[in-house]
Amino acid sequence: MVPAHQPVSIYHFRVALLRTSPHVWRRLVVRSCSSLSELHETIVCSFGWSADRPHRFLIRGQFFSAGHAATSPPLSEFQFAAGERFLYDLHEQRFQGARAPMPVWRHQVRLEKIATSEPSDSFLRCTEGRGSPPLDQVSNTVELAHLVDLFTPRYIVHRLAELIDHNVADSRIAQELRPLRPWLNLRNFSSRDTKRRLSRFIGARP
Repeated sequence: MVPAHQPVSIYHFRVALLRTSPHVWRRLVVRSCSSLSELHETIVCSFGWSADRPHRFLIRGQFFSAGHAATSPPLSEFQFAAGERFLYDLHEQRFQGARAPMPVWRHQVRLEKIATSEPSDSFLRCTEGRGSPPLDQVSNTVELAHLVDLFTPRYIVHRLAELIDHNVADSRIAQELRPLRPWLNLRNFSSRDTKRRLSRFIGARP
């Protein structure tokens, strides 16, 4: 607990999803007294990932699991320097016979700057970003790249024109185009949706 009126450090992180072009990224603001678990939750909330997927941080050559907030180390314990980088991985379930889960989605976390602020200031914020989170049915960046090349806006418009030319019922058109619609928004970042997810997470904390 930070004593009242004592300034604390504010970390400004840029988190980029690697092997995406252009990068899907988020800019996050957290306090130095926040735990590694809270950073994990902030990342998954800002990208729209499921928080229960296996994950780990790779910091200075060592792996760390976020764990529970009560036992997770505070970020201040790492004494990060401005410009320092580390990795955050989300995984599928453990492969049979594998010693550890295999990386699927890898993020680079870079500490852009360190500022000071009062403890009463808001924290766990996402201030900026680019791109929507990858779709749930996509399991890795290679598959994502292939599907982006396939489901282009031109393809979707062409498919819609085909359905109309064949006098397909509106209900059938809606059914077929519904799974294609998210591919039109891959480069969009919704600040409102991100703030809503973070607000739910902060409100659910004990």
